[in-house]
Amino acid sequence: MRDLGTLGGTNSEANGVNDAGQVVGYSHTVEGATYAFITGPNGAGMRDLNSLVDLPPGVILTEAIDINNAGQIIALSVIPEPEIYVLILAGLALIGLIPRRKKMNAEPLGWLDVLVASSTTTKPPARRNCWKLSL
Repeated sequence: MRDLGTLGGTNSEANGVNDAGQVVGYSHTVEGATYAFITGPNGAGMRDLNSLVDLPPGVILTEAIDINNAGQIIALSVIPEPEIYVLILAGLALIGLIPRRKKMNAEPLGWLDVLVASSTTTKPPARRNCWKLSL
């Protein structure tokens, strides 16, 4: 077992780990905000995932859900609208979504850097956006 540390706050939680030992999850900051994180191999060096992805203003990755052996990450994001998005970073195939509200829509877009699927209670269907992960 290894202490992964935090992003400055009092706690963090690991949600996924791959065969290289890269760990993803969320951590609180000293201000109390929650951010998604990734570590290097063998759990070393926690980094804020937001610093590695070129996201539009106001979009914040709050929790990384899982990582596969290719280093592809599924994460949640808060956006400047009343919706929560499920992000599939680096093109991980869409296996399932984490329900955050009453209705969830998503479409896989093939091998993209990021797939975003909205969680809304209204129509039209989910909006999709792509962002590049730069590790």
